[in-house]
Amino acid sequence: MSGQKLWLRSLSLIVSLLLITVAAAAERKVIGKWLDKVGPIEQQITIEQEGEKFYRTSTFHDGSSSRSELVEVKAKSGEKQRFKDPKSGYGESYAIKSDGNLALYDSEGFIREAKKIQ
Repeated sequence: MSGQKLWLRSLSLIVSLLLITVAAAAERKVIGKWLDKVGPIEQQITIEQEGEKFYRTSTFHDGSSSRSELVEVKAKSGEKQRFKDPKSGYGESYAIKSDGNLALYDSEGFIREAKKIQ
């Protein structure tokens, strides 16, 4: 195979990968971003929808992050949307309130509220 044909094949592969990446990003919808502060510790919580699934990503000040899949459940009065983390051993759930802030809960009830940033 000549150098020019190899170069064209490589370019074609790169373009295909870029198109796949752009299509995947287009299917991802950010539901919202919130800042959760507890004393000196803060995290940014992002909830996204990818197709039919929802995900929560927590990004910490040191750059580390965690991600878990959420399940949408019926919202209660004063809430836009409510999600639960089915794999959480603590019964974690999240409610987007009508004012846009994010209420955080565990199996014992309300923990605190994170402020909407996007």
